[in-house]
Amino acid sequence: TDNGSRGFAHAGGASMLTRVEEQDAREAVVARSPAVVLSAWMPLGDDWTGAFRACHSLREYVLVGDPGVCGRPWDTWGLGCPSDDGSDSECSPPHERDGWVKCPL
Repeated sequence: TDNGSRGFAHAGGASMLTRVEEQDAREAVVARSPAVVLSAWMPLGDDWTGAFRACHSLREYVLVGDPGVCGRPWDTWGLGCPSDDGSDSECSPPHERDGWVKCPL
């Protein structure tokens, strides 16, 4: 699926084998109850990973993209603890708090 913001869902010349359905990522995981999600190049400033982790059928999600230009550093990638005192000692990224493990490939 694709939310349509970049025009991929209606790209000319797409066959039925390459058809992209226009749907928001959060709505898609609720509607489809996937076991695995492949999220490629999440828009900068957006974070869908919380919705992925909240999906009870989901066992794994794979994020493709550069953390510097995709998603949100802390919420999506667990980078740069936003603690008030500047200390990283008490920071647990959202995925860890939700019981998920990050496995860089």
